Amino acid sequence: MRPFLHNYGCVLHDVDTPSLLSLAGASVDARVLRALRRAGHTRLRPRHGYVFQRLLRGPQSISELARDLSVSQQAMSKTVAELRDLGYVAVTQSSDDLRRRSLELTEHARDAIECARDARVHLARDLLGGLGEADHATLRRALSVLLEQLGVAEDVRERRFPPDTHLTEEAARNTQPTRAAASGGASSTSSQRTSR
Repeated sequence: MRPFLHNYGCVLHDVDTPSLLSLAGASVDARVLRALRRAGHTRLRPRHGYVFQRLLRGPQSISELARDLSVSQQAMSKTVAELRDLGYVAVTQSSDDLRRRSLELTEHARDAIECARDARVHLARDLLGGLGEADHATLRRALSVLLEQLGVAEDVRERRFPPDTHLTEEAARNTQPTRAAASGGASSTSSQRTSR
């Protein structure tokens, strides 16, 4: 049987908690990306996942995506163009307003999303096997509290977590304050990972 959580401290006791969270998040990203590449989705990047999450809620325009993800319209246009060229996003014209163009996920995108979900399910099972149910539940509660304290829990629930530097370098320069920051809460971090 693998050791539970309380036995791991002897190895990583000198690493601070924020660093552990950042390293764990980066490792999860890498594992999901490897699964995507094995499935043929070789050009997807973590920043694309933020757009996928918004479009899972339904069609949106570029301006709506930019607003909801707190990035510039120019940065979002660039990312959407990448996804369109890769076959993950389709542009449709509104029957009510010919000037309005909406973006929708393609079947290719939905296949990638399922692949990423499967990778996370397997990781969660591995984690449960390593921690046990009690420590796994404690970890989930702790991470939920952390998201609340950082002021980003609502953005995570609404699938509108600002991607910050994950989208483009230009977006990082033009990122608007998050809703939490604007209301005096803690600012968001860019450590939220793709593949929700």
